[in-house]
Amino acid sequence: PEFITTEKPPLLKDVEYFEKKLYERCRIPDYYLGK
Repeated sequence: PEFITTEKPPLLKDVEYFEKKLYERCRIPDYYLGK
């Protein structure tokens, strides 16, 4: 994934946090669809 940053690259923990939130956000519609 490409990150738009105005400073240095994000820390590894920030990347993991971003991916975790992105993963959780992508899963939310599945619950509404009843999957």
